[in-house]
Amino acid sequence: MRRRTFTALGALALVLAAAAAPRRAGAQDITCDPGDQEVRSLVFRGNRAFSASDLEARIATTESGWFRRHLGFFGVRHCLDRSELPLDVLRLKKFYRDKGYYDTRVDTLVAPMGAGAVRVQFTIDEGRPIVIDSLTVSGLEDVPNRGEVLKGLELRVGMPFDLDLLADEQDTISARLRNSGYPQVELLRDYSLQYDSLKARVSIRALPGPRARVGFIRVNVTPVDSAHSQQIGDNVVRGLLGIRSGDLYSDRALIAAQRGLYQLGAYRHVEISLDTTDVRKDSLVTLNVDLRENYMQQLDTKYGWATLDCFRTSALYTNRNFLHQARHLEVSGQLSKLGYGYPLASSATRGLCYQDVLRRDPFSDTTNYSISATLQQPGLFGSNWVPSYSLYRERRSQYLAYLRSTLIGGEASASRGLGDDASLRFAYSLEYGRTQAQPALLCAVFDRCDAQSREQISRVAQPLAVASGQYTLSRIDDAFNPSRGFVFRGELRSSLRTLGSSPDLTFNKGTFDVSWYHPVGRTGVFASRLRAGVVVGSNLSLSNPTRYIPPEERLYAGGATSVRGFYQNELGSLLYIAQGFDSVIVNDSTRYFESPDRVRAFRVVPVGGNALLVANFEYRVPDAFFPDLLEWTFFTDGGDVWTRGTPGTGLSWSHIKWTPGIGMRVFTPVGPVQLNVGYNPYPSPRGPIYYDASVNRETGVAPLYCVSPGNTIPVHVTTGTGGSGTAYVQDEQACPATFVPSQSAAFFRRLTLTFSIGSDF
Repeated sequence: MRRRTFTALGALALVLAAAAAPRRAGAQDITCDPGDQEVRSLVFRGNRAFSASDLEARIATTESGWFRRHLGFFGVRHCLDRSELPLDVLRLKKFYRDKGYYDTRVDTLVAPMGAGAVRVQFTIDEGRPIVIDSLTVSGLEDVPNRGEVLKGLELRVGMPFDLDLLADEQDTISARLRNSGYPQVELLRDYSLQYDSLKARVSIRALPGPRARVGFIRVNVTPVDSAHSQQIGDNVVRGLLGIRSGDLYSDRALIAAQRGLYQLGAYRHVEISLDTTDVRKDSLVTLNVDLRENYMQQLDTKYGWATLDCFRTSALYTNRNFLHQARHLEVSGQLSKLGYGYPLASSATRGLCYQDVLRRDPFSDTTNYSISATLQQPGLFGSNWVPSYSLYRERRSQYLAYLRSTLIGGEASASRGLGDDASLRFAYSLEYGRTQAQPALLCAVFDRCDAQSREQISRVAQPLAVASGQYTLSRIDDAFNPSRGFVFRGELRSSLRTLGSSPDLTFNKGTFDVSWYHPVGRTGVFASRLRAGVVVGSNLSLSNPTRYIPPEERLYAGGATSVRGFYQNELGSLLYIAQGFDSVIVNDSTRYFESPDRVRAFRVVPVGGNALLVANFEYRVPDAFFPDLLEWTFFTDGGDVWTRGTPGTGLSWSHIKWTPGIGMRVFTPVGPVQLNVGYNPYPSPRGPIYYDASVNRETGVAPLYCVSPGNTIPVHVTTGTGGSGTAYVQDEQACPATFVPSQSAAFFRRLTLTFSIGSDF
């Protein structure tokens, strides 16, 4: 029984406040008709218990966007609706009342701020709250896990009487009981308020009912249409649930089973519920599993165009009931570099590609492909682990970095969901292939400067075995355009001889990526991300990095989804390829090669590294005229990629490169399409420059010459047998990093344009 005294005015205020539920910014006048007054400033005075952002979220009056208020142009504009002001007062009073503040008073003041603009101020006298004097929870004496049910509850003696928190605590206790075998639980609450002494007495009584276990599981399946019969048998469905007869009843288990069935893709509708018509007085309950099947086979095709891929296409065949056991079979194929790479290219089709970009990459001259088959078995030994097995073959290149050719590869993995927002995945892959990289990269980074040592790791296929573990925790409100929450991803990868890898390909790698999203005002979003990674050798020593890391496992940064002031993978150390060189003759048999001062590198080779740190900060705001279609992004990205063990490198704030910029995001059915312009104030890094000569017909070798300015690495002149053919052999020495690329200081020359489809991070 609740005992309280209401005045007529108080009752009327609560009725009006309930009827005038807070309207969000979308309900306010955004376009501002002629004569309307813009809300240039919204201020709260006197509030101590709650922040201004908490109060702003409860009312309809909204100030214009940050850029509009501070710069006078651009951004969202909001105007004053005077009919909402008295309702906002009632909304604030109701909010304070629900939080235990029954004597709160709210006044408003509207003051002019120049032509057509006003400042709205809410002055609040919070008063003293009613405080909980006693709190009892009863009815749990016979519950075996009573301590777990009551653990960590926030409601306690001495805090303000909060109706919202009281309702939340009731829901928490009820949910914990239902997950502990009590499907018929009821909770009754009672509270009395003493206004004179500002004290509240609160009690919660639980009626848990009998503790129940699962008895019969009834499966009801509706075929996809009248032309099809039921495809997946009832016994198979029961085996997929993860719930067995005799298990303790749990709402959480029902939700997990429902999610697991739906994720199979074999059903259009999934519902698992307690059969309330068969609730027994004993401890057994019946579950109803209602399913509507989907089509079990499907063929999807996609095609498109991208700057680095030219034309690309993919096909995916899906069988959701392989061998009639709800196994998921996918057979997929992909092609890219179509129209530019051999053999599907011609002069006409290359004209449709971004030739100026692709011509810089030696690995784009041939079509990339992949073909794979993946079989997923739902439920490993009746557990929540979902295993999958894959076989694949591919040719995969990374722009200006490497080419990975896998003759045959396979992977076995197992993944499981951890609640509603987390997942865990373990995998083991073994593939037989080779990795080719720019000769300059292999020479400068891995000390593979002669053709024989480069061929050892680039031309000869070797086994690469990788064991990996990945954890993902996602607590965001929208998968495509989040405005609140965070996402964490962490991965560990290891390739050791004991796993089956070649001795030349061993490494250990760890990366993590965490993103935060926080709303700003009514429409803006502040987003940030931190990404870091490290690669070490088999001894796991940070101070003694591995000598050779497969280029596809090195760490790279720069580009549309990384540091947007740099082009793809071009953050960190770079190597350069010259178009020509000068020969400095020492004598008849010895000379030096060096690039002239006027030379310009025609190709850049990203080096990557074994350590990485990237940070992104951005403010997103909808367009004032097309808020549902267009969004503006103001960002600052920073980061560095380095090779531990190299002099002059290491984690240092002075090494972080910061690039500000602006982006435009257009929301489309395939995801957000984003165009970014980043400003890069940094000069291109000093580095070695090489000349990549053509294949010598006599020796069959393509020499790689260091032509850095001022280098004194001897080049010896040799003559072939019979006096035919002249060869130049350069000594194997470190190529000095003395080449400084010329770079314009003009503002527009320092702008970097990047393009992407999907979330930037």
